[in-house]
Amino acid sequence: MKTILGLVLCGGLSSRMGRDKGLLEREGQIWAKAAGRKLENLGLPVYYSLRPEQLEPYKIHIQEEAFLLDSPSLPYKGPLLGIMSAFLNHREYSILCLACDMTHIQDSLLRKLIGKEKENPGKSIVFRKGEDREPLCALYSQKDLSSFHDYFTMEERRSSSMMYLLDFIGPLYLEIEDREAGFFLNENSPGDWMGN
Repeated sequence: MKTILGLVLCGGLSSRMGRDKGLLEREGQIWAKAAGRKLENLGLPVYYSLRPEQLEPYKIHIQEEAFLLDSPSLPYKGPLLGIMSAFLNHREYSILCLACDMTHIQDSLLRKLIGKEKENPGKSIVFRKGEDREPLCALYSQKDLSSFHDYFTMEERRSSSMMYLLDFIGPLYLEIEDREAGFFLNENSPGDWMGN
């Protein structure tokens, strides 16, 4: 799968958790690395999206060549900045992203994204349950990211919301089954972390 790269999103501010979520540990492994292993299990090249100031503590756990730093010159914010910074460094790839705090995601769910993309080449694939969409465990096609970047850089009234991206690209949706819903929980606070 040389046309898809795996991207672990670790660049959030983790304000509710009070510390960098990607560096939290469970069973002797930091969350960022655990997410990366799930993507590696799919045979993907894996990169880690970080803010520049996060670099030093992550070097202890992950080889530096796997880091893709947010580019401050780009007109994006939040997770969208991480995804687009990665894309603009690897324009030939589609991106399968996974937020580091989605610690319960199963390999089988990630394989569903890739399987759906194989059936629908060039389309982005996103999970949803009813009206709730999951943009941080999704596969964004090279074509859609390229079109979005061209549009975004010219559009004056724009937003860095992930929902703005989804509304623009019109992805295919995979419905989350009831038995799968718990796998999509984000661990955002100390209570979430200590409770699991």
